[in-house]
Amino acid sequence: MHRDLAEAILRTPRTNEALLEVLRQLPANVDVDLATFRIMQVLSPTTLFVEAALTFPPRVIERVLAHIPRATHADAHAVFLAEAVRVSDSWERGLETLLSLGTYEGLEPKNRRSRARVLVKDPAHLVAAQAAVASEATNQTRGMLELLAADGSETSIDALLIELERAKRAGGATLQRLKNVLADGAHTPRLLEMRQALD
Repeated sequence: MHRDLAEAILRTPRTNEALLEVLRQLPANVDVDLATFRIMQVLSPTTLFVEAALTFPPRVIERVLAHIPRATHADAHAVFLAEAVRVSDSWERGLETLLSLGTYEGLEPKNRRSRARVLVKDPAHLVAAQAAVASEATNQTRGMLELLAADGSETSIDALLIELERAKRAGGATLQRLKNVLADGAHTPRLLEMRQALD
């Protein structure tokens, strides 16, 4: 796609599907700031996003990864992706990890506990989830919390304590979600203390 056409489309309001179709065809000389702005709007653990992201020019990938740590109110999935890329030292592997999280979050509850135990054995999944939950990003997902609870390590618990403070401020469904996640977590002394503190 020609640069002028791509940038004109990127400047025009579009549905996510239409935007992803344009992002899939970004020219190498596209305005990286404009492309990054739009990418941050549609970044998600979905096949559509990952397939588009695999085609991003290197300059765009570099700018996206540089932008995420500085972004105000970044989505937790963005932090997860950036950390997964850092740990695996691969954009492609980071995207695979993000999509794997999305697949996990789509599982029926009865299948999630055993799958979480498998995923946390992979450093990319675990460290990315720890970073996303501990960050100031928005929209930390239940799946991220479940991975940390399944791991039960000191680093995971430290991140969960940050989520606990957020949950206490929010109350209601957010606090109940954390209670439910911890109830199915690893049986470690510190997680037990957290569960008891929420009773």
